[in-house]
Amino acid sequence: PCLSAAHDASQTVKVRISRFAFVPEMVEINAGDTVVWINEDIAPHTATAQDDGWDTATIETGETAWLVFETPGSFDYVCAFHPHMTGTVTVRPRQSG
Repeated sequence: PCLSAAHDASQTVKVRISRFAFVPEMVEINAGDTVVWINEDIAPHTATAQDDGWDTATIETGETAWLVFETPGSFDYVCAFHPHMTGTVTVRPRQSG
């Protein structure tokens, strides 16, 4: 049988959208992990890659959106409605054990 450690499982990282900011602004995850954006703000927002490689579409107040990041790298993003809102997702290669 193949054994895997509990930490080998994919993880979910939450980013709150509050007071027109991504909190935390920077997250670091492993390839295959999920980022969930939770809009706790009074206005709709997006998480849109600055290189246009991905987009959550509009996240209304009280709603969530999520993306799975498979490719290692550093991905800067903004809110399409409020470009002063910025964030970064850094994706590390998944370590096999």
